[in-house]
Amino acid sequence: APPIAAAARQIRVGVAALVRSAAHPGCVLLHRRRGRGETERLGMGAYGLPGGHLEYGEEWDECVRRELLEEAGVEPFALRVGTVANAVASRIGAPPGEDFHYVCVFLTCSIDEEPRNLEPERAADWEWHRWDDLPSPVDARLGQLKRSGFDPFAFAETE
Repeated sequence: APPIAAAARQIRVGVAALVRSAAHPGCVLLHRRRGRGETERLGMGAYGLPGGHLEYGEEWDECVRRELLEEAGVEPFALRVGTVANAVASRIGAPPGEDFHYVCVFLTCSIDEEPRNLEPERAADWEWHRWDDLPSPVDARLGQLKRSGFDPFAFAETE
């Protein structure tokens, strides 16, 4: 493989939320990413978790709160760091040419209201899916998390 340009070798920090709800037992909140024009990025058309990039000086829980408010209009509670994953494109089966290296912090949290799709240009409506029966396809980070055996309900707090 050709060497990756130095600028492309940056490690990014992503934060993703495994959102639970007492109204949807055993389920997590997912959305399906929409493609943009003819140049679809990795993960477009796949189901994924809410989340985004950590901003400079931001705490992980602040990032999850910000992203869920921006993307779904909901206020999470009972936030807890669940696990951390080192996602390198070549190790998780990304298509050739999709080079990336993310450190992804997964937080579990709960909501007590239904999400709204506040970014319809970026993703289809929010859907609740059973953790033991996720839809297909899922994005690379969710697939890696599921294969790791992580259980987002191991310390399920709803208060």
